[in-house]
Amino acid sequence: MRRVVSITLSASLLLVGLVVPTAAATTVVDCSRGGDLQRAVDSAGNGDTIVIDGRCDVRPRLRIPTSGPSMTIRGGSKKPTIAPAISVTDNHLTLEGLAVNGSLTAEDARLTLDRVRVYGSVGTSAIHTYLTDLEIFDSKIERNSAPVAAGVSVALGTMVMRDSVVRNNHAERFAGGISVAGTYRATIESSPIMKNTPADRGGGIFVGNAPRTGHLTLKSSLVIRNAAGDTGGGNYVEEGAVFTQARSKIKNNRPNDC
Repeated sequence: MRRVVSITLSASLLLVGLVVPTAAATTVVDCSRGGDLQRAVDSAGNGDTIVIDGRCDVRPRLRIPTSGPSMTIRGGSKKPTIAPAISVTDNHLTLEGLAVNGSLTAEDARLTLDRVRVYGSVGTSAIHTYLTDLEIFDSKIERNSAPVAAGVSVALGTMVMRDSVVRNNHAERFAGGISVAGTYRATIESSPIMKNTPADRGGGIFVGNAPRTGHLTLKSSLVIRNAAGDTGGGNYVEEGAVFTQARSKIKNNRPNDC
C-alpha cells in the first residue's frame, strides 16, 4: 500500500501571520497482491483518494467509517472491482471508474457514482439508499436480483441519474429496475431503463407513496422492453405519487407501458 501526500498551503489566519497546511493523500491499494482495502479506508483522512488495482474482496462488506472523513475510491488498472458489498452511513463516499460485484447501501449519507458498474447482487437491491443524496453518472446497474427493487431503491432521499443504464435486473415482487418512495426530488436524465423483469408490477420504474409521497421526473430517457408479471411493464405509479416526464419515450413494455 503506497501513500502519496499532496500539501496545499493556505494563509487563512492572516491576522496572526500563520500559514495553515491542509493535506489530501492518495493511497494505492493493489488487491491483486494482497492489499488491504478496509485498512486503507479506516486510515483515510478527509478528502483522501484511494486508488485500487485488481479485485478487492472484503468480507462481509467494505465498511466506510460512520461520521468519518469523506473520501473517493477510484479504479486504477487490472479490472478494479470491489466485492461483495459496500456500506456507508453518515458520510460522503465517491466511487469512480470501477466495478462493484454485489451491493451498495447508504443511510443518512451522500453517495456519488461516476463510471461505475454495479452487477451481480443477489437477494438485495444493487443500490439501496435511505435518507441519502444519491448521484449516478455514466454508470451501469445490471444483472442483479432481489425480492423487490432489484436495481436501485431510493427511500426518503434524493436521486440524480444521468447518462446511465439500468438493465437486465429481476425482482421477485415489484420494481425490476428502479424504485423511489418518499423522495422529494428524483430525476432520471438521458438514461435507458430496459429489459427489467419483476414478477408483479413496475417493470422499469416503480414510484411509491409510502412512507410518504414519492416524486420522480424522467427527462430525455427511454423506458423500453421491460416486462412485469401483472401490470405497469414500463412504469407503475401508486396513487398519490408523482411521476412526470419530458422528451422521453415509454414503449414496447409488457403487458403494458404504464
